[in-house]
Amino acid sequence: MGQIRLTPMLAHSGRLMGDLTTMRLAEDRFLIAGSGYLQNWHMRWFRGHLSQPDVELRNASDELGGISIFGPQSRTLLQRLIATSASNDALPFMSVRETDVGLSPAILARLSVTGELGYEIYVPVTHLHALLAAILQAANGLQAAFVGLYALNSLRLEKGFGIWSREFSRDYTPIEAGLSKFLDYDRTDFIGREAALRDRGNSA
Repeated sequence: MGQIRLTPMLAHSGRLMGDLTTMRLAEDRFLIAGSGYLQNWHMRWFRGHLSQPDVELRNASDELGGISIFGPQSRTLLQRLIATSASNDALPFMSVRETDVGLSPAILARLSVTGELGYEIYVPVTHLHALLAAILQAANGLQAAFVGLYALNSLRLEKGFGIWSREFSRDYTPIEAGLSKFLDYDRTDFIGREAALRDRGNSA
């Protein structure tokens, strides 16, 4: 089972370059998710700052599709779709695993932008319709419903979760955006560290 980290990405100025979710699938394999409309911008930044020649970088946006389920019955729904346990001990918050969901090979992540119990399920795009069909069948009797983006936005606001282009942008430092708790200031090798340290000192 892998771990998930919220990852503020900084420019040399110490201001935000992105608000990303990093999922560690293996010791040397990661899936990074961010705002879809920023993917070309982020890919240029990543390619310009690869630190090792043997690091492979690939945009998987056209290969993977995702469905999010959330709410108080989401664990019950998920348990109907997987062969392993969906308990909190087996799949704690901010963890990720590769497993079959329904009949689809999936990356299953325990996180939710709503602030409610929830999961994100990523599958090859050829499996997306089959995954949706399996979810709808498993949701029988659970009063499941589709949720629109405006409802999703109101839920995240109620929880105090920010998103890019609303609460987060290149105009803000991690401290101004409330993201400094996700930075490891003790690391010596990340871009923008000196500026971020100065910003932290000025805010003390």
